[in-house]
Amino acid sequence: EPSNFGRPWRSPDVLSQVLLRSGGTDITLEKPVQYRYDGKWVGDEKQKHVSVLPLVSVTLSPAIVVFPTRTNKKTRTVSVGALYKGTKPVTGSLSLTAPAGWNVEPEEAPLAFERENQAITIRFRVTPPATVPSGSYGIEASVSLNGERYREGIQTIAYHHIQTRYLYHPAIAKVQVLDLQVAPVKVGYVVGVGDEVPAAIRQLGLELELLSEEELAEGDLSRYDVIMTGVRAYLNREDLKAYNHRLLDYVADGGTLLVQYNKFEFNAAQWGPYPKKVSRNRITVEETPMEILAPEHPVFNLPNKLTENDWDDWVQERGLYFLEEEGDPHYRELLAAEDPWEYNA
Repeated sequence: EPSNFGRPWRSPDVLSQVLLRSGGTDITLEKPVQYRYDGKWVGDEKQKHVSVLPLVSVTLSPAIVVFPTRTNKKTRTVSVGALYKGTKPVTGSLSLTAPAGWNVEPEEAPLAFERENQAITIRFRVTPPATVPSGSYGIEASVSLNGERYREGIQTIAYHHIQTRYLYHPAIAKVQVLDLQVAPVKVGYVVGVGDEVPAAIRQLGLELELLSEEELAEGDLSRYDVIMTGVRAYLNREDLKAYNHRLLDYVADGGTLLVQYNKFEFNAAQWGPYPKKVSRNRITVEETPMEILAPEHPVFNLPNKLTENDWDDWVQERGLYFLEEEGDPHYRELLAAEDPWEYNA
């Protein structure tokens, strides 16, 4: 709400007032209404503000749905969850609305809540038209109960040592239609920290398997056309570090290994085929122009031609913790960029 702009958090939902008169002066005292509970993990009695929440919280998964136009597998499954906060049994319906010309099955699904905090998830199949321009679209979920429509999801931030906060998000999933050519490869994936990349790869229509410790230790890695290590996987995957030599053997035998973002845990040993370490270097300006140093390299040409436009709409920095300049000359630099402000050293 505009009235909350610039404040560290929104005003309490429920306030109490005490009106009194002292020496002929009227005084109003206003305090948030609090709920008291046993804070066994942090001290004794705890208090938190009483909050007013929607009767139903609606969420979609995945939050971003990708449709490559150059594939026959154009139908995607979207899961819609509804979390009921009421205390009385109630019936209603859940629907998913897509852009005109798109097909959604089922169009609507019945809901029957019997108790508080009951959650129901419905899977919808979404199919775009035979021809659809590349770009961003949206699909919106809503729950109808007792003549009211609920179109928001609630994210709860709850710890014993702070006030509970609630973030509200529209129950909308972003749909990205891409003119994208996908090579028919089988991907083996080592999951990293907070890693959402496997779901994105599957949305591109690729076959993907998550590599367990047993697979890394003694599996037939040659079954995979590409193996990827997830975000900061060298931080928390002890099995990856233990059997990293098997991945190097896989590469030596002709396999393709893609290592994603890591920080200084990558410097604990020589995980790559040649010596190279992660630096503290970063590019802060997210619109910084990117220079392609090797335009003839296959990574920029197959199966899709990459251009400067592929770095549009970046979020946060252009990048950080790049590999340092020093190191074995076998490594080839493919991109270059520099923050564009004056006197940048």
